[in-house]
Amino acid sequence: MKPLIRLYEAKGDLSKKWFVSHYLEGKRKRVYGNINQGKTVEERRALAQIIIDDLNEVPPDITTIKEKCFNNLHARHGRWRKKTYQSYKSKLVNFWRWIGEREPTPELCKQFFNELGNTKHPTTHNDYLVMLRRLFKPIGQESLFDGITRIKSKYTPARYFQEHQIKRIKNYVIERDPDLWFFIQFIYYCFIRPGELRLLRVGDIHFEERRILLRSEVSKNRMEQYVAIPAPFLPAIIHLKRLSPNQLIFPSSTDQTKPCGVNTYSGRHRKVLRALDFGSQYKLYSWKHTGAVMAVKAGIGVKALQLQLRHHSLDQVNEYLRQLGVGDLEQLEKKFPEI
Repeated sequence: MKPLIRLYEAKGDLSKKWFVSHYLEGKRKRVYGNINQGKTVEERRALAQIIIDDLNEVPPDITTIKEKCFNNLHARHGRWRKKTYQSYKSKLVNFWRWIGEREPTPELCKQFFNELGNTKHPTTHNDYLVMLRRLFKPIGQESLFDGITRIKSKYTPARYFQEHQIKRIKNYVIERDPDLWFFIQFIYYCFIRPGELRLLRVGDIHFEERRILLRSEVSKNRMEQYVAIPAPFLPAIIHLKRLSPNQLIFPSSTDQTKPCGVNTYSGRHRKVLRALDFGSQYKLYSWKHTGAVMAVKAGIGVKALQLQLRHHSLDQVNEYLRQLGVGDLEQLEKKFPEI
């Protein structure tokens, strides 16, 4: 890949210094040589052309920036979660697909992010910026993204289901896809993420203690954690006691020894929402939010909710509830003094 080479001639002003600028592996370099010894515009251009010709003859680096980036990514393959690795890989592939055969420069990177900002959600723009910087930094090319800033964005979680909506969906799903309803209940009662659920085994359920273990290799944050089994949920899972502890609770339909597909239940849930004419703001993850909202309405304390949500602080729980539009508003509505 040849460097981008350009002569800066100060609009023909001989009182200023001229130089040849070129980008090599994302870094801008200036070469003055003996250009400024020229007494006329023609002489300086001729001297500059000698430098340009020399630069064009320099063979490209065998290990390009692109190769270094992917080598850096591949080195993290065993250390990152599969989903994390795939997310970084897809963004790196998209970036280089856009760059094509050009040498990446700060100007090109700004163009790339300008297009992202105009066509994608701010969160997507910001994710690209964080991930690309992280991959380019170890190879000394983080400066390619200098001057590119995050776009302010407001996180909008999936909507929670209201009580009348819950009844409608429940009746529909129980009749047509009872296994999906079983999956939903784990999310609603225990706040277990879909990606964690597919890896859960019968032995992870401690029936006597009414706890479910999220093993470190299952938990999103790689920490071993427990969640409680609420009383209304216990009858739905009691039948699992007779199964082998090593049995996956949600195995693949074609191989019981392997977990179901990453998007198996979300796809089935999406079909239900589409059939019932729910908008795109509702998702499978909405059941976690629904469980949290219903818990607050039932008077469950924020500390207990924190443990079940596996949030690291009460502030995080309060912010989570604020984003969902709930909190102590019911007390405010009922007890606000009249003026």
